[in-house]
Amino acid sequence: MKKISFNKNIFTVLLVFVFTLLLVACDTGPTDEEVVNEALESLTIGFQSGDNAASVTKKVTLPASVGDVTVTWTTNNAEAIAANGDVTRVYKLDQEVRLTATLKFNDAQDVKNFDLVVKALVDNIPPAFMGAISGKLAQVKHLETATVDLLEGVTARDNVDNYDVEITLDTKDYNKDVAGTYTVTYTATDSSGNETTIDRDIVVEPALDATVDAAVIGDDWVEYVYNDTGAFVNNGTYGAEFRTHDKLYVMDKAFFSAELAEHASEYPGNAKPVTVGIPVFPYGSLIITDKDFNIIHARFQFGVYIELNVVDGETILTHTDVEWNEANTGVAGGHMFVGVESKIPEGGFVMFASSPAPQKTRVFLVSNLFQSNYTGGATTKDGQDIFDLTTITLELKEDYRVLIPLPDKIGTPEITLNRHTLSWTAIPNALNYSLIIDGQVHGNALTSTSIDLSTLDLAISEDDGYEIQVRANTLDIFKYSSSDLSDTILYKKVVIQTLDAPVIEVDTENTKLIKWSAVEGAAEYEVYVQNTNNQPGTAGSYSELVGKTTNTSFDVTEFTKFNGVNYYYVIGIGMATHSDSVRSNRVLIDQTVTTTMNIGGMLTEVIVTNYTDYFNRRNEGSTSPVKLGNNLYLVTGIDQITSWGGLYNESGGAVVILDKDLNVKVVRGIFAKETFTVVDKWFTDESYAANNAQTVGFGDYVGTGDMLLIGRNGYNATYISGETTSTAAARDLVAYHFINPWTTFPQATAGAQGAGNGWRAGVANFIDPTLTEISFVTAE
Repeated sequence: MKKISFNKNIFTVLLVFVFTLLLVACDTGPTDEEVVNEALESLTIGFQSGDNAASVTKKVTLPASVGDVTVTWTTNNAEAIAANGDVTRVYKLDQEVRLTATLKFNDAQDVKNFDLVVKALVDNIPPAFMGAISGKLAQVKHLETATVDLLEGVTARDNVDNYDVEITLDTKDYNKDVAGTYTVTYTATDSSGNETTIDRDIVVEPALDATVDAAVIGDDWVEYVYNDTGAFVNNGTYGAEFRTHDKLYVMDKAFFSAELAEHASEYPGNAKPVTVGIPVFPYGSLIITDKDFNIIHARFQFGVYIELNVVDGETILTHTDVEWNEANTGVAGGHMFVGVESKIPEGGFVMFASSPAPQKTRVFLVSNLFQSNYTGGATTKDGQDIFDLTTITLELKEDYRVLIPLPDKIGTPEITLNRHTLSWTAIPNALNYSLIIDGQVHGNALTSTSIDLSTLDLAISEDDGYEIQVRANTLDIFKYSSSDLSDTILYKKVVIQTLDAPVIEVDTENTKLIKWSAVEGAAEYEVYVQNTNNQPGTAGSYSELVGKTTNTSFDVTEFTKFNGVNYYYVIGIGMATHSDSVRSNRVLIDQTVTTTMNIGGMLTEVIVTNYTDYFNRRNEGSTSPVKLGNNLYLVTGIDQITSWGGLYNESGGAVVILDKDLNVKVVRGIFAKETFTVVDKWFTDESYAANNAQTVGFGDYVGTGDMLLIGRNGYNATYISGETTSTAAARDLVAYHFINPWTTFPQATAGAQGAGNGWRAGVANFIDPTLTEISFVTAE
């Protein structure tokens, strides 16, 4: 039974299998095209969250197959959507893209297009300024009045527009003409409207903005004056007026010749005929040009004589041996104008400059025509590094603009007011001074450093008075600026009354006491001493202020500077409402003090005094009450004399220079040409040519602390030798001990120079004066 059952089961299975095969064989299924079409219908693109075909912002999913159908993709805008679905967005604009899918199954294929829009990126990033430091653009500096393009070089870069960015500037309160520090603001705007701002500091520096008539070579210039009628006027001190000004004087040939002729009588010249009628012009610079300002001749004197001449297009140098040198003209530093007139061509010009400080014109000419690194002073021919004048372009430009940093200011005057006199110390590099009253310049500029305000045309003050200030005006605006205004002083203008002069007398009991009656309106009194006879303030007079007092008497005992008989007078100094008085009458007070000296064993009374006292008295006449006395004189302070001769002279006396220890250094004989020095002993001194100029050359001998022992011609001196008191001529007493003694002393010597006795015996017979002992005698 089991066996039959198994067989039925197998049979059943076989039947079912056969039936299935029949069914399959009878069903043919869809075609390939139908498969592709079915896939085409179901094919879609995958979008990320929020995206769709009309708004693509992120990568899309492009299926590679649908069932058994393969899909390949192409794009008409790979820069927006690549064939792999990558999306690239750009700024400013949306991008339309067509993606084409090609579906293929066996031999069947078809395509399907998808139109997508890739949305533009949104630009919200502002541009950035280039070159910013710590949030600001670099500071800009410029001079007052200069026009500066503040946008030049300012750039900003944008993430979208690159450097195509609009930049605008808000200058705010910036003023190019007023010095100060300003802040301006720049704004950069991109095409999307994004903005960024940045600040920049603009420093406007003080400047000198001036126009001048300038001679110009390259970028160098100097001020010139054309055909100046005052150039050759002889001002007495420096000769021709042009020599006091640091400018280039330019003259055409006809004008130059006419000016030479007009002023010829002012310049008599010297022994050299070529100098007659021509202004003396040493140590200068001069050029000659043709009508087109081509330089054809140049002269310089800066320690050496240099002349440059253009000959057939070549520049020829001559030094030392020139017609205008000292040897040919007798003028140290040369006579620059000698031979110039004939060298100026028709229509040509001569240009010249002296060398006053700061030598700007001299430096301009020399540094542009001879030695490029020249800065002033002396140089040599070997400094030449400019060899061709024909390559130099010289121009004369009127109203030439000079814009330079404002030079440093000269010092500010410090003003003081003594009653009505306003005064101040002199300021270096000041040309003159402006008086400022209540904020306004008053009158012409002042060349002095004081002014009596009471003399000004001002109304009498009814309030606190006038505000007074002073400004120093620069000598050279291109080197220095004028000063700041001084501090302010109040001055009250009042009616000035005349102060009477004091009437003085010497007290009968105290002969060193001057007294007078009070003068109404006097605030104090000034007491003056005078050691000359002429009235104070006249030629040959000399006075000094001794002191001031509010009392009506003055004791002169303590004043010992002038050793002799002295005049005294008094001036009343008025209150603010009064003028100063004129001088009082003069009174004489004998303040002579003598000192005993031992000279060669002889005792004599010597008047020891300073050089100011001695040399002011020595020219007093025999009737003058303040003349020198009959004594020897020991003169101190002579090392302060800077120029011997003139006032500081001796005539026909016997003169000895002693050091501070009374050692002999120099002796001048009574006769001319007789001099003793420690080094040369007695010798014939050609420099001591006349015995009325006995101090000639003393500047070479006098040292610190030295003194002069003088026996004056025409005066006597008393001396004691042993127990005998005698009188001798003052010069003989000195000559006896320091030149040559004689047996008949104190009788006068006799005989001609070199043939007499004593100081007349000649230098070959004179003694060694250093062996003469000399000392002060201390009173017991």
